[in-house]
Amino acid sequence: MGLSSLLTRSTNDVGQIQGFLFISLTMVVTAPLMLVGALALSLAQGWRMAPVIVVSGGLLAVVVAVFIRRLMPWAAGLQGRLDRVNRLLREQLRGIPVIRTFRQEDRERARFAVENDELTRTALHLGRIQVLMLPVITIVSNLTSVTVSALGALFADAGHMQIGEITATIGYLAQILLAVSMLTAIAAVLPRAVTCAGRITDVLDTETPAPGDPGVENDSRPPAIVFDGVTVAFPGAEAPAVDAVSLICEPGTVTGLIGGTGSGKSTLLSTVLRFADPSSGIVSWDGRDIRLLAPAWVRERSAFVGQGTALITGTVADNLRIGRPGASEDELWAALEVAAAADFVRERSGGLGAAVAQEGRNFSGGQRQRLDEATSAADPRTELLIQRALNRLRRSTTTLVITHRMATAALADQIVVLEDGRVVECGTHTELLAAGGTYARRCGVV
Repeated sequence: MGLSSLLTRSTNDVGQIQGFLFISLTMVVTAPLMLVGALALSLAQGWRMAPVIVVSGGLLAVVVAVFIRRLMPWAAGLQGRLDRVNRLLREQLRGIPVIRTFRQEDRERARFAVENDELTRTALHLGRIQVLMLPVITIVSNLTSVTVSALGALFADAGHMQIGEITATIGYLAQILLAVSMLTAIAAVLPRAVTCAGRITDVLDTETPAPGDPGVENDSRPPAIVFDGVTVAFPGAEAPAVDAVSLICEPGTVTGLIGGTGSGKSTLLSTVLRFADPSSGIVSWDGRDIRLLAPAWVRERSAFVGQGTALITGTVADNLRIGRPGASEDELWAALEVAAAADFVRERSGGLGAAVAQEGRNFSGGQRQRLDEATSAADPRTELLIQRALNRLRRSTTTLVITHRMATAALADQIVVLEDGRVVECGTHTELLAAGGTYARRCGVV
């Protein structure tokens, strides 16, 4: 269940259910009462017409059931097609610069056309089945009217029924037809509404981590973070992303995680913030299994700096207070000093109240990086300024750093080298260079 599917479920699926409820609430009371009342009154005119009406009603029920059974898989397929079209459209919107750079507009148009044609084909097939339902039901109902009229003529000729009873029966039959038509309108939208309800229920029933122990109030000490045989295996993956990792991060120290793409660095870090829980093994926070601690408590005492910028529309202060809503102006300026961003913020009109456009587009790329990004994209001089400022704060925190820069890794108290989700080396910069292993080769020493 990806983001595109969640968007479809929270918009289109909800809209389908709203439409179904609107139709149902206006007809679901009226139609059954009309149907039952007209049926009872028609039978009251004489039992001789009862077999015709009962057989007709049973045949109509079978017709509706057959149509609903045919509609259900196509309704599910239509919502799945919508998911795929939304996913493709989202990818293309996010990738416009890349698509234009490599002149792939025609290719992307063709991809979208294929998905859109499949969506159109599914929608048309579903619509044809829905459109066919009412004529079939109308034919069955009209054949019933013809049968009642023919039998009524025979019964009247034999003296078993009066002309008035026959006319009344035909009139009640028209009311039955109207009620059935109303129920048919509900039946036509029912399969898609049921499908959408199931998709929304899947989202609502998705298990979330248990609230857990709220932890220790006002515990501001840097924690000891211990990984004890931690394995993280994602569903459908051929191998674990992290495999039996054991590691101790002492309070107030810096641990550098290095390794190639796909070596498990980000996955290992995500277990500390409870974005992913271990499949086996334990991540402990000051001796407590982190899975028994409330995610909110853990994240209130953690800070995370990702690789991409994520600035919101508002002011500089609004963006800084995402991490600490109650931060004072002095604390905000202190944070800007650490990020080497205070100088250009002071130059802006309004300072902390300076406007930030959507995604920070009124700032340069380098300024956005200093407001909300790690040092991976910073120039060497800026990174040096940031690292010096962070060094003054690190002793009051337990820090884990993912880096590909050997100069950054060398500043860590311990360096952990990961390959294929496993720890292959662990030690200080000097120790690992002396060992002449993977880390030394990355540094160009071996």
